[in-house]
Amino acid sequence: MLGEMVGREAELALMNESLDGIGRGLVLRGPRGIGKTALLRAGAHLAERRGFTVLRCQGTPREHTLRYSGLHQLLRPLLADFAGLIEGERDALDVLFGIADGPRPDSPLVCRAASGLLVRAASRAPVLLVLDDLPALDPDSLRVVEYVLRHRGNTPVVVFAAGSTDPLTTGLLPRRDLPELPPDAAGTLVGAVAPRLSAVDRDVVLGLAQGNPLALAEWSRHLVEHGAPLGTCRYDLADFPARLEQDFGIARHGLPRRTARLLVLLAAYDGDIADAPGGADEFWRAAAELELTEADLRAAEQSGVVTAASDVPRFGHPLTRAVLYGTASPAERSRAHTAFADTLTADPDRVVWHRAAATLGRDDHVAARLHAIGEQARRNGAVARAATAYEWAGRLSTAGDAAAHRLGLAADAALRAGHRRHAAVLIGRARSLAEHPAAVPDLILPEYYARVLNDVPGQSVDELLRSLPELPPTHRGLAVLVAAMDVHNSGDPGGEAARIERATVRLGLAADDPLRVITLAAVAPRTHARELMPLVRRHCGRVAELATTYQMVGLGGAAESLRMVPEAEQCYRAAIVACDTENSLLEKCLSMVRHASLLALTGAFAPALTEAREACTQAERLDLTEAAVASAAIAARVHAWQGDVPAAVASLARSARLTHLARPHPATLTEVASARAALALVQGRPAEAVHALLEVAGHRTWAGHTLGDLAEAASRVGGSSAVADVVERIAADAEVFDSDLLRHLTLRARALAGDASLFDEALATPGEDRFPVEWARTRLAHGEWLRRRRRQLRARSRLAAASAVFAAAGAEPWRVRASLELRAAGGTVPSSDPERGDQLERATLTPQERLVARLAGDGLSNQDIAGRIAVSPRTVGTHLANTYAKLGIRRRSELAALLRDGTTGVR
Repeated sequence: MLGEMVGREAELALMNESLDGIGRGLVLRGPRGIGKTALLRAGAHLAERRGFTVLRCQGTPREHTLRYSGLHQLLRPLLADFAGLIEGERDALDVLFGIADGPRPDSPLVCRAASGLLVRAASRAPVLLVLDDLPALDPDSLRVVEYVLRHRGNTPVVVFAAGSTDPLTTGLLPRRDLPELPPDAAGTLVGAVAPRLSAVDRDVVLGLAQGNPLALAEWSRHLVEHGAPLGTCRYDLADFPARLEQDFGIARHGLPRRTARLLVLLAAYDGDIADAPGGADEFWRAAAELELTEADLRAAEQSGVVTAASDVPRFGHPLTRAVLYGTASPAERSRAHTAFADTLTADPDRVVWHRAAATLGRDDHVAARLHAIGEQARRNGAVARAATAYEWAGRLSTAGDAAAHRLGLAADAALRAGHRRHAAVLIGRARSLAEHPAAVPDLILPEYYARVLNDVPGQSVDELLRSLPELPPTHRGLAVLVAAMDVHNSGDPGGEAARIERATVRLGLAADDPLRVITLAAVAPRTHARELMPLVRRHCGRVAELATTYQMVGLGGAAESLRMVPEAEQCYRAAIVACDTENSLLEKCLSMVRHASLLALTGAFAPALTEAREACTQAERLDLTEAAVASAAIAARVHAWQGDVPAAVASLARSARLTHLARPHPATLTEVASARAALALVQGRPAEAVHALLEVAGHRTWAGHTLGDLAEAASRVGGSSAVADVVERIAADAEVFDSDLLRHLTLRARALAGDASLFDEALATPGEDRFPVEWARTRLAHGEWLRRRRRQLRARSRLAAASAVFAAAGAEPWRVRASLELRAAGGTVPSSDPERGDQLERATLTPQERLVARLAGDGLSNQDIAGRIAVSPRTVGTHLANTYAKLGIRRRSELAALLRDGTTGVR
């Protein structure tokens, strides 16, 4: 119960004080739905936990004129105590409760009798009176409560009451006006009530509810239970939870018919979707069109439904506007919008919106004008408004294919605006109206995105390819592109890549057509590498000139498929900028994920971490689970490289929590495996790193860049032969794609596997300026090999250069490891290094590992150490193996040397 109270800590504190004997009680005041009843329930719960007897009554308008109806509710649980009252008071209550016949007792006698009854009850346990909806309680019951408060003395009787107004005499109880929940508390409440509600829909609920707890809770539940998004148009909010209709509808106010008509007009005006409404003249001109005047507003003002503090009357609460509009009949809404459309002659766009809202059937003329508004909004980057304009245009279209076409455009715009659930609904409606799959070519791209997000099944690769002859020529390239991306994402379990390749060639697209380039790079990169790589390089040089953001994103994917990392990074960067301009949130988020991954690959860890965090936040806000999984994994990988193990563990756990909600793409699986491997390497668990990376080694487009971690981990556990096949596959890719990075990684992997002569060849490979950290890792590995063969001078050169690069990149575990090796080789380490190394090792070596390392460095055998610390010799060996892996050493003598230098932090 108390856990449900959000943002009401101050009120709960006042209630606790009253129950502890510090106060007499509390009156809570505020509008409907503000949380008064919930607070009363919470107060009653607090009282019951303290042993109070809790007596309740609920005011209702229909019983307001029934004398003592509230008192009946309050005292009914105490009927058995009537017998203990003095004769006159007992008889009065017996008559009042219908237990005995007699003349109706007068009010003073009833007050004394009720007070005496409560005193008797309070002699056994403190009493709490809970009075809800005070204005609806009958006056006689209120007089009894006031009498009790005035004459209670030291009797432990507390009163908690609530109402929109407070009819109790001033001064009897302290009053507390409940405000709307602040944004943070409102967001917490929605998250607790509907944790799976997407952040975009959550923002709509927060904006409409304006901090009203009832509206926040009921709308969130309703939205989740019915699976229908609120949409982007306030005129669409015609489906309301019953409790909101009861609390905010106009029926309960008993307003005159003309006043009700004026309020519907005001609701239509106050909720104008096109722009903020204008001045008073606009509203009253429309009112005059309906023969309504200011006099018709007075009843609404007197009931508190509206206020007239400004030129245009305003609703007392935004929910009242929304519910009044939503519960009005279609004819009433149509009359209101027609009045505005007939009088707003100075603003053509707003006239169109009102004409559309006033149309009860279909109207192709209005649909065409809305379509034009959608086109303009899209060109201006207002994709949410474009989505609504297209959707309304689809509703008003008479022809099924025209309606489906416009709904397809609406789905595409809604997806880009982040309304993925609403987009899925629009796709379904468009498909149901289309005569055949090829009739709605504009659905191809949004349906693909929705399928990637697991929102709709979409068309299969076979359906897309079979529909090619029926599609307009302008959409055939897009269809094969979407088919290619589907195969690319799934790993081609059905062997469709060759079929898509043939279909693409048959289309006869220009050789440099971006759609052709992206498609062939996705399904046959090795076959067409020599042809496609110059084209991708040329397109990347003028990527901002591409027609659409999806082509920019697709070209980044093509560059990745062709192992062209700098070009891919350039395309994703341009796509992010373009998506910002066009407000395309979906494609921006997907681009940010891939861009962050490539930044991490190039060793730009700080910007990679910033971008990964931003992408993860945006992905969770948009409910893009796949992107959230990948971006959290990228953040974990960067944290591991920076030596922040707790942050890496937390980010990886976050990624794992989300993974079960998605069907991970191979690129996402590779990101997760890479993060696990990076963390395992830093923590001295190379076998775990090998296992993680071998699981994704078949995803050649993305797994090639993980070869550095895989080869190093395998060399530490003596398993280089296990990864030989992977090395050979990536070596072949290096030649096909002329990739300096892959060539370098395969040479280092072979060097670690035993052919140390290849270290020099790896370091001579071009590309160090683009991937400095990978070349530094090679120098570190070579330096370690040289030092173990007592070639100290050359080792120091390699290790010093590696240490400097790691320091500049912020790769702290690697810098410390290089510094330790450099010191062991007799080199000079910058003065700041030992202290930083100590801190790192204290963070990564466990207390038991530090103890075992210290004893081993002192010359004790495993058997001696086991006896000293009461563990088995095998456990000692495990601790030493972990310590060696973390420090980058292999034998006791090296450990002893490091301990003598005092740089390991184990002393």
